[in-house]
Amino acid sequence: MTALPLAAFASRYGATARTLSEPALQLIVLRDDEGGLEASVCPSQGGELSSLRLRHKGQWAELLYRAADYRPAEGWRGKAPLLWPATGRSLLAGRGAGYVFKDHFYPMADHGFIRDLPWEVAGQGSHASGAFTTLRVADTPETRRHYPFGFRLTADYRVSSGAIEIGYTVLAAQDNASPMFFSIGNHITFRTPFLEGTPPAAVRLFTPATLEVVKDAERLPTGEMRAWKLDRPVPLSQMKRNEAVSLTGYPDSTPYVTLQDPGGLGIRLSHSATAMPKQPVVLFNMWGDAAAGYYSPEPWVGLHNSFNLKQGLLHLLPGKEFGWRIRIERTNG
Repeated sequence: MTALPLAAFASRYGATARTLSEPALQLIVLRDDEGGLEASVCPSQGGELSSLRLRHKGQWAELLYRAADYRPAEGWRGKAPLLWPATGRSLLAGRGAGYVFKDHFYPMADHGFIRDLPWEVAGQGSHASGAFTTLRVADTPETRRHYPFGFRLTADYRVSSGAIEIGYTVLAAQDNASPMFFSIGNHITFRTPFLEGTPPAAVRLFTPATLEVVKDAERLPTGEMRAWKLDRPVPLSQMKRNEAVSLTGYPDSTPYVTLQDPGGLGIRLSHSATAMPKQPVVLFNMWGDAAAGYYSPEPWVGLHNSFNLKQGLLHLLPGKEFGWRIRIERTNG
């Protein structure tokens, strides 16, 4: 077998800039030409994954809902915002959206605040094994009004061998006076269908969860869990519309979801973490309206109202780190 020169592999991958015109925003585009995958990241908009395209039968298919579109619009904005330091609602009876820590009330928006902050680019490039970019964000006086901890978050995006991995690292500041508590998730939202000509709600979903976290009318956990099971992939028409189904009880250490367009394009979304809270903890929060064009199998390591329930929380001692990795890859079924 004749060995290919290194340049042949290096040219497979690329990391370039793209400028949106309305509004004027900079994207970082990571490309795997041979693997047929292109991912765009928007540092100024919460450092999120803003577009994910796969090549299928010679044509490019955009997988994310409202991809790379930051124009004002009604309804869910789509794409893939990071949820931190809270997942879901933080609702304290008689006080509203927030929580109490050391006798002080802190306001906390749904899903936290990190998705609203600009991130700085710490590096980007490509080499023989992939394309990458690294983004960072840290606490500010404004974040301390909502969350009284010093922190630094890093997001490492890697495109390689036809797949994308997002590695998040949470670092608790060395001078924090107490262990830092948080939940984490990603509200990644896919277009339905993936391919033109497929009925939107015909996209099939599978996930091997065994338990559902029961919630009340306020979308808060009741403390109960009930059995939940899929024997086979089901069309999204069978999932609840715009009512979250919060799943846990995965038999494997790597919880995952598959989405398959009947036209032949499918993906597997999985995630893993360096630590896990005790049950109850939501590992996928299924939400969306496939018939309206979007569905979001949100990977979580957390729980709704975790700051007030004191459950579903991760804790970091000063100076310690937590790692969470999301992987999206193509699947044939």
